[in-house]
Amino acid sequence: MSSSSLGKAAEKRAKEHFTANGYRLITSQLSRGPADFLASKPGQTLAVQVKRSERSGGGIGPADWNELWDFAADFNAVPLVVFAPSVRGLRFMRVTGPKVQRGPQPWVPFVVDFVD
Repeated sequence: MSSSSLGKAAEKRAKEHFTANGYRLITSQLSRGPADFLASKPGQTLAVQVKRSERSGGGIGPADWNELWDFAADFNAVPLVVFAPSVRGLRFMRVTGPKVQRGPQPWVPFVVDFVD
């Protein structure tokens, strides 16, 4: 499976997870925007970027990271990076600030408001 196919499969799993838990999605065509999609339910909007690996902050450089941060602010959304490293499991990290070239990732684990 190509890297692109693996990325699309990871994004599909994340989207299915959100929709199964009551979120409505607005997607970015060809993943060309700062977020792969917006996920929203009453009281919460998330600007979601899906990545397959947590290594090096998911490979998100400072410019793209900061674009996600600004994009989320424009929509009053929580900027969220979702890691989908394998066929199962998702990990959610909330972006807490802009990214500089060096230093720790400005993010914290995030619990998404899912239904039981």
